[in-house]
Amino acid sequence: MANDDKQADEGARDEQSGKAKSRGPLKLLIGVLLSIATGGALAVMAVPSKQKAYRFEGPYFAHLLDNVIVSTSDSNVTRYLKFKVDAEYVAYGEDYFASRSEDPFYLSYLKDRAQLIASSRKISESAIGTEREEFASALRIALDPVVFPVHIGATVNPLDGDEDSGLGPGISHNRTTFRGRFHEHILIVDAVVGVLQLDDGPEIIFRGDEDDLEVPAALGDSIFVDVTRIEPTFVGELKVGVHGKLRNIILEAIAQ
Repeated sequence: MANDDKQADEGARDEQSGKAKSRGPLKLLIGVLLSIATGGALAVMAVPSKQKAYRFEGPYFAHLLDNVIVSTSDSNVTRYLKFKVDAEYVAYGEDYFASRSEDPFYLSYLKDRAQLIASSRKISESAIGTEREEFASALRIALDPVVFPVHIGATVNPLDGDEDSGLGPGISHNRTTFRGRFHEHILIVDAVVGVLQLDDGPEIIFRGDEDDLEVPAALGDSIFVDVTRIEPTFVGELKVGVHGKLRNIILEAIAQ
């Protein structure tokens, strides 16, 4: 009887030991799976968010000017040129062109540039064959900085100053030759020591009273800035450049 009880106790211990042994690999497997799951989740969390790629889109089409009338350089002063100007362009968004109407000087600058280019030519240099194509190309080069001027910081109107830094376009902003894309270039600003730098261009020292300071890029093209309202403690980087580009000019209704 005692032997039977002993055998029963040993059988129970063996059964419990077997269960414990069988649970061991199971616990190990669960632990491995949990580790993999946790590691995977952490890996996903550790992947940085992909930055938005800013690219010029289009082409888009827009009407620029109606009925530009100008006397030409012909000796016969009664001859004149009358034309309309349409444009093909690319930009970060099609809506940018509509926002240009918020600039009160926009149309005046456009017309002035177009008249300046046309008045320096003869009729034969503006309205006929390949000369007409060259005239359209000259208009594109002249009008591009007006339609797509340089912005300093996140401004809607390019004539406005950047809200954070107080930096704005200089008096000679129309003479700006820099045509870099806005999301690809920076203006480094250190108002504490009084230094500006456009991309890898030279460092330009300012006092704080300059309203038409030229800041060149590495290749010599430049922007003009007004530092009279700069925040004296601002140190940082501002995006700077254009939001689009004219690709072609289409002339309509040229008359003599």
